[in-house]
Amino acid sequence: MTSLVARIFEGTERPVSPNSGWEEYVKGDPRDPFTLEDCVARFLAWAAAAARPLPAADLERFVALVERLEDVKDVATLMPLLGGAAGVPSEESRR
Repeated sequence: MTSLVARIFEGTERPVSPNSGWEEYVKGDPRDPFTLEDCVARFLAWAAAAARPLPAADLERFVALVERLEDVKDVATLMPLLGGAAGVPSEESRR
């Protein structure tokens, strides 16, 4: 009998039985849509896991602006919230 192994984050492996944890539809399928809330949660989770995490206030402001992007006059205002232009940290993140 063939065994299945799942390789997950950072090379960790774990055995998987063919029917354990089976999801009929992956996230993003029309039957299980990827919502804005899913996107925000994933963004914040990955941002928190960054080598140089950004201040929570910057991330919250970024999400708020993106949620109403059609009202943002200049999208360049988003860059400082993500560490500035070309990865230069914002003033708040330097403190």
